[in-house]
Amino acid sequence: MTATMPSRDRRLRLGWLLFLASMITPSIDMKFFGVQVFILASRAAWSLLRSTSGSSLAGIGLVVGLCANAFVIVPVHWAICVAAVLAPYVAYLSLDPALHAHTLQVAFRMAFYFPWALGICLINAGRPASTGNAVS
Repeated sequence: MTATMPSRDRRLRLGWLLFLASMITPSIDMKFFGVQVFILASRAAWSLLRSTSGSSLAGIGLVVGLCANAFVIVPVHWAICVAAVLAPYVAYLSLDPALHAHTLQVAFRMAFYFPWALGICLINAGRPASTGNAVS
């Protein structure tokens, strides 16, 4: 058991480092930082949920993604964590079908997404097994 503790500690530390780094990571065009996108995503989710244009599914994806931020504090099963961190990316792609042809370009535009998603997953993977969500 003690042999796995350092590995979990490393996952937890690296997860927090990536999560916090995502807040200051700029987009590729240097127009936004991760923390700004976090605020804009909550506004966009509310707007999409109230919209009558059929984009409420994207709003739900953003809300689920915003919930992933709570998972760094509230332990959840790792599968729920992974689904939650993928939700905003899926929502983003669903907003504009033209983006599907430029997925790599979109990925680079959302550079802050990757450390955020990986950080949340590592934080959950680094939690003790007693929380029921740790990955061995």
